[in-house]
Amino acid sequence: ERRCPPRIGGEESVFPPKMRRWLFPPTLSAEIVGATRRDHLAALLSCCAVAAAPLFIGISHQFFVEPLQLVAVAWILRIALRAGSAAPRDTLWELLLACSLAMAAKATSPLYIAAPAVLALRAALRGRGRRHPPARLTWLKAILGGGMALLTIAWYARNLGPALEHLSGGAQLVAELHGEGSDLVGSAVFWLAELQRSLCTPLVGVLAILAIPLAGLGRAKRPPLPESAHTALLIGSALHILLVLSLLAVHHNQEPRFLLPLLPHVALLLAWLAARARRRAVLGAVLALLLVQYCAVQAQALGWADWPPAVSHWVAPADRAGLQRQRLEEVLQRCCAEPDGAGGRDILVLAELPWLNVNSLSFAAASRWPDSCRFHWLGMHDPQLEQAASIMARTPHDLLVTARTTAEQAGPAQLRFDVLLEGLLPSIAGSQRYVEQQALQGSPQVRFFLRRTR
Repeated sequence: ERRCPPRIGGEESVFPPKMRRWLFPPTLSAEIVGATRRDHLAALLSCCAVAAAPLFIGISHQFFVEPLQLVAVAWILRIALRAGSAAPRDTLWELLLACSLAMAAKATSPLYIAAPAVLALRAALRGRGRRHPPARLTWLKAILGGGMALLTIAWYARNLGPALEHLSGGAQLVAELHGEGSDLVGSAVFWLAELQRSLCTPLVGVLAILAIPLAGLGRAKRPPLPESAHTALLIGSALHILLVLSLLAVHHNQEPRFLLPLLPHVALLLAWLAARARRRAVLGAVLALLLVQYCAVQAQALGWADWPPAVSHWVAPADRAGLQRQRLEEVLQRCCAEPDGAGGRDILVLAELPWLNVNSLSFAAASRWPDSCRFHWLGMHDPQLEQAASIMARTPHDLLVTARTTAEQAGPAQLRFDVLLEGLLPSIAGSQRYVEQQALQGSPQVRFFLRRTR
């Protein structure tokens, strides 16, 4: 019987079992790298490149859906790399499960998974794989894949209308939030710069680029895949990166977290490059730089150090002292502890701070005051004051909460929101319809306005 070559994710993985457990989920991105089979240094380098990426570290301290997208993209890339040797039926069920997970995570997932999913499906339909897993494992994948697919289809069938409305209406809302934005060239420059900030610090990026000619690139000694499949997957990853960057360049929403699901594609290309380095000492030096970057960025994310803002803005110290939680609790006491009437109180929130916004207030109030207060937002951030005032007049509310940002908190969206408040606050304070109450103690930028009853 012909002996199958070693594979990345199984018993003969380049990662020992303990190492795979310690480093998950970063190792999932590294396991997709077929170019690193039997090349421990290149595999470890690609793994550390993902783990040390400032965007990866920053988002890992937050609650967002993009990390689940990243796992799904890495999983599908790994399926594509194993599809040539795995049993076709096993590949199809696993691919169905991974694709269903990606679509359940976010509707934009096809932008990140299309090429590897098509390549894996093509390899499975050819039916050349001979690596048969235990029958119970295939049945488990079939049950999970079929069940997840049905759940995902059922969700989209029920919510297709609102989802399409969100996708179409969100562009207009984001345009109002961020304004017209820069031209195509300026937007492309922004996203290229943000890609660098998301992957590495400027110093590590420059040194890594200088290391490429020093590494002495050549042909890989042991190509892990058939040349056609290997080339197709690499081209697909490169096209996905270009496609996402191009679409983001023409979109108004300049949100860097959309780059996170691209990290497995970057890891694949990086490992392909590292596997061709003849001077291994250069790879070791790059690996050491990545480890230093990992420690430095984690120290900044945990609030242990305060480095210059040269990396993704998601790398922000968490509220370890609980000061923001305490202030949020004080705002809730002011809003919900004494509701007006049996029907509760409606609060209009003109604030977009990380700790103070409609979502944070609604979530925190749900457990303690589920029926005492309802939070609403303006729904737009247009600098045209007449339109904003019209929306305020149509929105039912008993209390108005406003907050200006401080210099260290201000990002592009918050600054634009401040422009709106700069014009609205004088008219609100001088209006006969509102009575200003005492500002939040310790945070004078958080102001309360009680609406007069007619």
